[in-house]
Amino acid sequence: MVTILIKDVECLEKVQWRATKMVRGLDHMSYDKRLKFLGLLSHEQRRMHGDLIETYCYKILNGKVIVDKQLSSSCLYMSAHSHLSEVTT
Repeated sequence: MVTILIKDVECLEKVQWRATKMVRGLDHMSYDKRLKFLGLLSHEQRRMHGDLIETYCYKILNGKVIVDKQLSSSCLYMSAHSHLSEVTT
């Protein structure tokens, strides 16, 4: 299981905050508005999104949810390239 420390999350979020602040013309906007304008999610939102996808794919791969073959194939690809085997229900 991957352990994420709060200080690491804050550090990553701070990097994204600074990077969005560097975009010309957006420096006067709030962080949330800059993210929305650029079509980005905060680090916390990306992690939550990824966790939901991994959990759903875990359920598909273990027969707990029945879906079409194409979606199942996508989950197989993701499981080969991520830590899906570490996700528990």
